[in-house]
Amino acid sequence: MLHLYIQFALVVIVVDAHSWIVDVGAGASLGRSRGGITSPGLDHSLQRYFCPLSSLEMCQPPLKHGITLQAEAMRPCRAGGTSLPMATVIAGEELFVSWMGNGHVNNGQSDGTCVHLMLTDFASDPDFDTFRHLPGGECISFWHWGAQRAPETNTLIRIPANTPEGKHTLLWYWSFADFSYSSCADIVVLPQGSELPTTTAPDRSLISTSSSPNPPLSNSNELQSSAYLSRGCADSNMGDAFCLAYIGAGSYCKAWNTDECGRSICHQGDFLLPCDGAPAPAPNTPPPNEDSERTPAPSPAPTPAPSGELAVYRDHGCAGLSYADKFCKVHISTSSYCKAWQKDDCGRALCQGETYEDLNPCNSARLKR
Repeated sequence: MLHLYIQFALVVIVVDAHSWIVDVGAGASLGRSRGGITSPGLDHSLQRYFCPLSSLEMCQPPLKHGITLQAEAMRPCRAGGTSLPMATVIAGEELFVSWMGNGHVNNGQSDGTCVHLMLTDFASDPDFDTFRHLPGGECISFWHWGAQRAPETNTLIRIPANTPEGKHTLLWYWSFADFSYSSCADIVVLPQGSELPTTTAPDRSLISTSSSPNPPLSNSNELQSSAYLSRGCADSNMGDAFCLAYIGAGSYCKAWNTDECGRSICHQGDFLLPCDGAPAPAPNTPPPNEDSERTPAPSPAPTPAPSGELAVYRDHGCAGLSYADKFCKVHISTSSYCKAWQKDDCGRALCQGETYEDLNPCNSARLKR
């Protein structure tokens, strides 16, 4: 029975593998994949099963996965759409490309796997045979250690100097276990000697990813940063552009994932004030006089899930827990959340970044009670 459970867990790991292009370019030249960052269906609309071999039969996964690839898997891109916005790059210069890690870094699952980066002339539904590997794009490690000793899923890839001016389609695909996954992004290549568009980015230091916010500054950006800390990035004046400017390349607004107050956070910007809180006063601000009107102190942050819930999670998953997403952030990682829509044959949901091997087996004594 344990053998069957382990086999099932391995199937879930493979089928649940998901990654796609997040950022192409940076700053004013930033672009997205054809699926953007979020879209109906989430993962399954942002990536696709892809067959990079000469025939579909050569790519069919083992029967244990319960998946049969269809003819569309021979096409690397989803037809009918283009990137919005498109990244802009000068021929002969490097292009920044990042992709979703989604729990497949620093845990052994993706070690030794390759990401491929290829380019062709722009087309709605390009044929795989028209793509050519970018120099150095034949086998890029899925993840690497960044300068801050944190796992990163990104690279700089040089666009050949002889690339014609105009629109092109970039193909990213990842071979993982018995599958390959693909994601496409459209880019604009400018001739050598051109200048990229520039913009004045807001000061990223206004947003802190530590345990407390930086002191607010008295300028127009103060209002925006305070609004984020109080209401999250899904506010009508926020969104992906705000997260990119304040947090950095690779960040975006997780508009589909809200806390108990209905707020979304920027990717890698995991601190918000309590629901009814306000930014802390700047240093050296004199305390109010005893006779002055006092502002009520903000309510304390929600108490982390009690340690007893960890044992419940190991047996029954996260879907039934109070504040399930917060539990995953506290006990798994600050970027984790409860995948309540996806359950195993015991009806259990996982925290993002974990596998079913991290839960107790379905036939454990406690589950039978």
